[in-house]
Amino acid sequence: MRPILNALEEVGGRLFALWDELDTADDNPKHNTELRLHELAERAEREARRTSKRYKMVAENRARKGLHHPGNMRAYGHIKDYRQLVDVEAEMLFQAAKAVDQGKALGAVAADWTKRGVPTVGGGAVWHHKVLRRILIDPRVVGKREYQGALIDVDYMPPILPEELWRRVRKKLLENRPKSGRRESRELTNIALCDVCDLPLISGLDRGGPVYLCKKRPSQPGACGGVVILVSRLDAKVDEEVVAFLNDKQRARALLDQHRLQTPEIAAIDARYAELEDNKLALERAAFNPPQGVKRLPTERYWELRTDIEREQETLQRRRIVNRDAQPLREALHEEWTVEEWESRPLEWRRAVIRLVVERIEVARTTRRGATKGHLGAVHNPDRVKVKLAD
Repeated sequence: MRPILNALEEVGGRLFALWDELDTADDNPKHNTELRLHELAERAEREARRTSKRYKMVAENRARKGLHHPGNMRAYGHIKDYRQLVDVEAEMLFQAAKAVDQGKALGAVAADWTKRGVPTVGGGAVWHHKVLRRILIDPRVVGKREYQGALIDVDYMPPILPEELWRRVRKKLLENRPKSGRRESRELTNIALCDVCDLPLISGLDRGGPVYLCKKRPSQPGACGGVVILVSRLDAKVDEEVVAFLNDKQRARALLDQHRLQTPEIAAIDARYAELEDNKLALERAAFNPPQGVKRLPTERYWELRTDIEREQETLQRRRIVNRDAQPLREALHEEWTVEEWESRPLEWRRAVIRLVVERIEVARTTRRGATKGHLGAVHNPDRVKVKLAD
């Protein structure tokens, strides 16, 4: 309350209530306004805590009974009471999950839905990948609900996805969360190199539109400033080369094998991780949905065992982390590529694939001076661009 009172005093303001003896302009010592304010605030906080506790108890009670958590809006794929599927929506989610499982970016799926005019629950036709992600990782799509980290069966809720498919998709979406921090706005920024000074090109604008250029800047004071090329020209050349590489499955798989840890230890790690996933499922059943006549696993014991399992899984993940950088290439192997399909994928994903499959991109200085006879403006020389793909 003190910051509020200070602010009122500074601006000459006044706080008073018609229903209570509360007036910050009252100097009568019998009416201690600040004390009264604190009493009202404490009363409101107590009521807020009691309300929160009541809501949590209701949620816990519904979870233990295997009931869904109600909401104001119908969930995509289910009718309002969750007891039947909306067949068209359920099929759309199934196809989306299959596409993500096969390596398609969620952003591309959402863009495709928007392009096709797939209606949302609210009647709109614009899909954002964050909304689709939230739907696909929700246990509701396999007829379950989540409470305190455990999955609980909801008997009357029909599943939309097979549980194995859902777990693979959920794992992929949760592990590949977008990275925070600065992001590039162009496909080849700080990847393509100037062949004069061998420093990375950055993006900018000139009269012809977006360009890649070699430019002096605080991070690269030695840049020569002698190379400029239209973004559209360089991207088109590199995209063509990368698409051809990805469609050569034998060559792409050979490159992927170079990023794998070719040791029996990896197979043992994967087998142990899968075993721990099965152990978590069994633990959830024992704690929240035991067979008839069998006592539930005590909550404290459940969390103790679950923590041990997750701790071991984290250790296993760290041991095979060297494989994660190659994940975009692994996903790309599931597709037959065209330039249009490539350009529809998220920018960061394309940049990750380019870093894997391209060893070096060089752009040479323009040697011709002056305009070409009979041609308005500069003429692009494709020989300026050299792309060296990975062996």
